[in-house]
Amino acid sequence: MLLNKIIVLICCILLILCILPLWKNKFAGNKVLLKITSFHQIYAFLLLVLALIHGILAGNNPAMFSGKIAWMILLLIILFAYIIKQNKPKWKKIHMALSIIFVGLVILHIIHAIIV
Repeated sequence: MLLNKIIVLICCILLILCILPLWKNKFAGNKVLLKITSFHQIYAFLLLVLALIHGILAGNNPAMFSGKIAWMILLLIILFAYIIKQNKPKWKKIHMALSIIFVGLVILHIIHAIIV
């Protein structure tokens, strides 16, 4: 289905935009990238919604399980970010760790969907 493929492409772009803040220090002088990364909370919420739509449109297939787990991790990241709203170093480490786990699960989900 073409709509689902477009949503997948948008989700991939949003995922990249969401993880850019992990390398914020690398492009400290680049005002454009700093501006783009300042919206990563919005990108994460859009990713959550579009990933849900993707899961509904994709239907029942073997990669559905890994997609659900990845989606739930993203949901946890977003919920914790809005509930805690703190810039404490401990929370940032947890947020980054969950984000890395999420990206790993998405990669696993993509590989699983391609192979099966």
